[in-house]
Amino acid sequence: MLWLLITAGLITASANALPPASAEPVSCAYRVNDLAAPELFAQAERAIASWREQLKRDSRDPQIRQSMADYAINLLQRVNRLDAVGLEAEAAKLRRFVIAQLPDTSWRIQHQAELGDLGAIEARIAWLRADANAESEAICTLAARGAVLGGAESYYRLALCTTAAAAALQDMQKAAALGHPAAMETVGRLCISGRLQADCKLEPLCRAAQAGRIGAAAAIGWHLTGPELPESGDGPFWLRRAAEAGDALAQNNYGELLERQLAGSGDLREALGWYRRAAEQGLPAAMVNAARVLAAGSPADCLQAQNLLEKAGNSGLAQATAWRQSLHCDQIDPVKNP
Repeated sequence: MLWLLITAGLITASANALPPASAEPVSCAYRVNDLAAPELFAQAERAIASWREQLKRDSRDPQIRQSMADYAINLLQRVNRLDAVGLEAEAAKLRRFVIAQLPDTSWRIQHQAELGDLGAIEARIAWLRADANAESEAICTLAARGAVLGGAESYYRLALCTTAAAAALQDMQKAAALGHPAAMETVGRLCISGRLQADCKLEPLCRAAQAGRIGAAAAIGWHLTGPELPESGDGPFWLRRAAEAGDALAQNNYGELLERQLAGSGDLREALGWYRRAAEQGLPAAMVNAARVLAAGSPADCLQAQNLLEKAGNSGLAQATAWRQSLHCDQIDPVKNP
């Protein structure tokens, strides 16, 4: 499956890989769509309580039952949107709420899905994904039906279901064209890696970042701030956003950006801080970067550099092992490097 290929690192760019010369955009405006809805649960609880009261008078009222099903579908579509922008915890919380508060809407949603209602199909996909025992075949079947109807979530899920790489890529691109943030990030990363046509556009990656995808923010931020590229105005903002969100590659790359900006100042503490944060997450490249800065400091700093290089070497970075062996902290003059 395309997704497995991507997560296995077979179709991804390295942390610092530069995009093809013709790739676009040369800029990406720093703005992020906000899906926050602080009153959502309170509003939903009030609406559901009102319907439950009305059902006490007539438990078979078809209009009330349909209103509840439509409301559940709307909430589950929001679950899909939250998942698509990378807010998995928020999506899971809302999904649990719907299943707990509106369990009697399940059969109606399923029935509407069987009749070809796209909203119900994609709501059903969201519902089934909450069940660890749900058969993936059922989700893939729903995704195929929803894709025929032009559903972005359906195309995305179908791409994840498809074992043929070419067909999976085609479905992923269709989902991206329809504005699915996770699909846009995937297509954008493939563009950066050079796996797509030479004239591919990076607009999807920018749009994914603007939709809230942290991985996309990290990727577009690096694309706009690479060492061999002219610095783009909003690039550092994207890179810092991803770094602050905990993306290890972004933390390392933001440290490199700061180090370039601080070159000659003699004060690399801020850059070192970001290298350390990425190193703590186990990123070997960040361990080496932190060690490189520390090695020029005091004997104590040099010892820290040795430890970091040893960890990076144990992670499989052969160059780190070689440097660790050549670094002699006992030869540092503590007077010159207090």
